[in-house]
Amino acid sequence: MDHQRSSLQNAGNAFAEFQILGTIFDIAILPGKIRVGLRSNYLRRDRAGDIVEAPAENHVAVVHHSTRRYVQKYAAPGQLVIARGRLSGELIADQFILLGANGPSEG
Repeated sequence: MDHQRSSLQNAGNAFAEFQILGTIFDIAILPGKIRVGLRSNYLRRDRAGDIVEAPAENHVAVVHHSTRRYVQKYAAPGQLVIARGRLSGELIADQFILLGANGPSEG
């Protein structure tokens, strides 16, 4: 039993990373973070082998102070972005890149 408990505690030290290429559809300023809604549309093959669209919506949290300032100043719905970060109960965006933006491209 102690070995099982120890293994579960060690598993808590693992982390996952993500990268999303998408269009901003929502920006919500919350206490201590900004929540950005991203809409992506990927192509995939279905069981018959046909290429079909696979739309997805995700919300990422921007918590780092300088990245929050960057998002508040430059990001707007409809902009294409790349968000990279880690999964920690929610998607935490450590890097936020505006593609084709007016202003600095990375925050």
